[in-house]
Amino acid sequence: MMEVYILTLWNIYPLFLLFITVATACVFPEDIRGRWYQSRYGELEISHNEITRKGTCAQNEDNKYLLYNRSRNCYKCLVITRWHKNILQYKESYCLVENDINALCERIHGEAELHTVVRIPSIPVACPFQGYYSFKYSNSTTHNRQCENPLSEIRACADDSKFKFIYRKCPGMPETSNKELDFQCLATWESGEKFLYGKFQSPQLTSREQMYRCFMHNFFSMSGDMSISADATCQGLQSPTVGVSTMKLDKEPDDHRWPLQRCSFPKFFIHHKRWRDLSGQYVLEVESQMFRIKDKHAQETIIFDADEHRSDTWMMLRCISDIDKTLNSQVQEFIVHATDDKCTSKYRCLRLKKRHNKVIELHIGEAVDDRFSVCSDSQFLNALKFIIIQNHKHMKPTSCPQKGSFRFADKASDCEGQFISGCRMSDEIEIQHYCPKTSRRSVDIYQCLVSWQEDNVRFVIAHHPSRKSAKCLAYVESADGIDVHEDEFCRDRLSVITSRKINYALFKPADGCGNLLPPVGSAAPNGYTSDRDNNNNEYPDKTKHNSASGIIDAGSNRSSTQAISLVWLFSLTILSKVIQSIR
Repeated sequence: MMEVYILTLWNIYPLFLLFITVATACVFPEDIRGRWYQSRYGELEISHNEITRKGTCAQNEDNKYLLYNRSRNCYKCLVITRWHKNILQYKESYCLVENDINALCERIHGEAELHTVVRIPSIPVACPFQGYYSFKYSNSTTHNRQCENPLSEIRACADDSKFKFIYRKCPGMPETSNKELDFQCLATWESGEKFLYGKFQSPQLTSREQMYRCFMHNFFSMSGDMSISADATCQGLQSPTVGVSTMKLDKEPDDHRWPLQRCSFPKFFIHHKRWRDLSGQYVLEVESQMFRIKDKHAQETIIFDADEHRSDTWMMLRCISDIDKTLNSQVQEFIVHATDDKCTSKYRCLRLKKRHNKVIELHIGEAVDDRFSVCSDSQFLNALKFIIIQNHKHMKPTSCPQKGSFRFADKASDCEGQFISGCRMSDEIEIQHYCPKTSRRSVDIYQCLVSWQEDNVRFVIAHHPSRKSAKCLAYVESADGIDVHEDEFCRDRLSVITSRKINYALFKPADGCGNLLPPVGSAAPNGYTSDRDNNNNEYPDKTKHNSASGIIDAGSNRSSTQAISLVWLFSLTILSKVIQSIR
């Protein structure tokens, strides 16, 4: 009887080894897993051990992979090269019965088709050339005629991963046409020659096969050559000057359409690389001679194209010339070359006024073609105006002014309440608001970030901890107490504007900090609704988020360990059943 059970175990052992082999089989690197698009074949998915339409990974050596196709019961070799996080290229053997990885890979000859796949969606990259270019182009393989009269253009965009092709039709050349195409760079790499891969966008282009293209390029200072593939692969590109479609690019040394940067912004501006406006919508990323304005709301819009990556760069401003302002040294003016998100470039005038080390008043004049009149006052009648501050996540809160608890009357309504400054916490303002007509009570909490004095006005930048926006509050002493109002430009004019949320008359003397309502924590004072309870909703706990991500990442890295654990569990189960049978 014992021999039977030993024989049973002996029969199970090969299955056990097979299970180990399958459970610990080769896996694809994490950096190539995900969704991809391949010309002519459509989407494919690379999981930890399988590729759509190709098969399951059975063995690998370096970048050579042996795949088993269950439906066809055969094996093939794939040699995969990862040129960029967004681009893979591979060659493959025929699917054969033999399963020797070296023998199959040796069957891939040098003339085998080179397949290109692009990640979807891809995070764009900076294009390898910037600025304005004119170009002549050829769209025919039957002759070498180039469309050069009129010249076509490449225009830069605010986002350095984009540019716009403006093709122009040449007389007597039916293969040319007038068209505008937006292009986004998705990958660059070198393999003997320099390559660029990206995506065209236009209402006339409706399929991925039409949109994705591969370039081979070569640039020498002010000129360059590019060839473009005929489809979404990189096949057919022989050199930057030989291809189905080629172009020759030129740039003028100081073209008015892309003038040289000849000045730098002031140190108080460029010392901090990242600023934001009070609304939280716009973020400025600053360098010495250039800065970009990003619109954070752009990423919140709905995207219907699964391949699309919504850019948030709204405007790029390059410093061209600074203006000597000896009569008003508080305001510094600069002529800038501004490029917007529609790839339109014009001159604008920039006015910077330092209100505090952490607060700058920024005015951007209207866009004009003439740089010589760009800084006239008439160009600022409809200027873009911002109060910008350092990113408040990196700003230490400051003590709020006028410590105490004040009764207040709302100038724009019949509402009233308590204005509590610096009592519960030195950097906190608590506003207990009551409106008799509606019987509504509420509590708002603000944290003071910056405070400074200008003449008889005290300004405070305060933000709500659960919101991205901040407010500028102006305090002015009055006969009855203190007038406090909010203004997006930190002005000191105290006209009554009903649209302001905070426009209060605080009554003196203050009641001090001794007779306050209970602190607003887990519950508001009786009859009040509080927003303090939601202070942490806007910014999730990063520690928890990172921890969760770490668990997920670790899980993917420990797949082999988990598989081995399953193997031991499987084997222990079998042994348990065998022992039970023996007993």
